[in-house]
Amino acid sequence: MSLRLLDARDLQGDGLHGVSISLAAGELCLLLGPPKSGKSALLRQLAGVVVPAQGRVRLEGEDLDGLEVDRVARQVGFAVVEPLLHPPLRLRSALLHAAHLRSGGSAPQARVQQAVERALDRVGLRERGGTRVRGLSPPEALRARLALELLTEPKVLLVDAPPALSPALQSEALELGRAEAAAGRAVLAAVTSSAGLLAEDRIAVLADGHLVWDGPLGNALTHFDLSAPDQLLPALRKDEPREWAQRYRASSWQRFGEAV
Repeated sequence: MSLRLLDARDLQGDGLHGVSISLAAGELCLLLGPPKSGKSALLRQLAGVVVPAQGRVRLEGEDLDGLEVDRVARQVGFAVVEPLLHPPLRLRSALLHAAHLRSGGSAPQARVQQAVERALDRVGLRERGGTRVRGLSPPEALRARLALELLTEPKVLLVDAPPALSPALQSEALELGRAEAAAGRAVLAAVTSSAGLLAEDRIAVLADGHLVWDGPLGNALTHFDLSAPDQLLPALRKDEPREWAQRYRASSWQRFGEAV
């Protein structure tokens, strides 16, 4: 069994209603749901940015709220798909500045530079390191934002996405997420549609703050009695989210019957 790196149970607050989810090393899970379904709220709680009103989040078996902030920040990367700070700076300089800040200014210069070059290599932007941040294309800006989180070599990577994420950027995000999972990280990435998803991809589906599915996309189609992935989000609007959540919890698909 894969090592469970991040484990959340019965998260409440910020619009969530008893959401449970876990991430294992080397696993990619795609977070899907209509706008305002709770995707960003869930990611904020998993990253430790927002404390759940109820429930708990554990990182490698330890309660997140009991860990030092610096340790959480190093081990849980939280990439929000938005421009990097300091758009006039060249990308390599912007990352060097961020790396110094994240190390508290105490790390040797050589180690900071190695972290930046390693992150640029991971996202395929080493040759674009001299380009000003504001001059990056949208796909490059997405890769640069991910590079920022990879500076600390996190074990868990959470990726949020804006509601208007284009199909091209979603495809880019999927490629990056698959690569980081293959490298051994636990990855949870929000997506805005089922475009580009594979039948074997694990998806977690939220509707109005309720978890209504967590498992392979192909099995989700069976569960919801659908014939194509693009029917999934429209189907969620046909019934109350509570009913979908209850149906999932009562099914053989639900993932959280075992004790932690």
